[in-house]
Amino acid sequence: MIKKVLKWVAAGLALSVATLLFLYLNRSDPYGTIPGKRLRGEEVTEPIEDWSFANQYRRVHVEVRPSAPYSVNAGYFVDDGTLYISSAKSRWAQLLVQDPEMRIRVGDKLYRI
Repeated sequence: MIKKVLKWVAAGLALSVATLLFLYLNRSDPYGTIPGKRLRGEEVTEPIEDWSFANQYRRVHVEVRPSAPYSVNAGYFVDDGTLYISSAKSRWAQLLVQDPEMRIRVGDKLYRI
């Protein structure tokens, strides 16, 4: 009886791990502290002079390294219409130094920086 239960538990664990692995490998948007890949959204091409509209959102999403996209959730603040994104010693900031091309998603719109 115990062997049978253990087999079902092992099968359930294996299925859970396989599902999580599949979801992780096929992610696009970042989830919590787990980085994502290429961000989705409507791309805005005109330059933004005043980022004050971003204050209505809790977080922005940052995508760096277009050749192998890496995206994260990021904290930010807007001061006098200028957007500042906190990076500290984050991985995405290190990647940005290597390749300065970057996109930011605010709400459902993407902005090239």
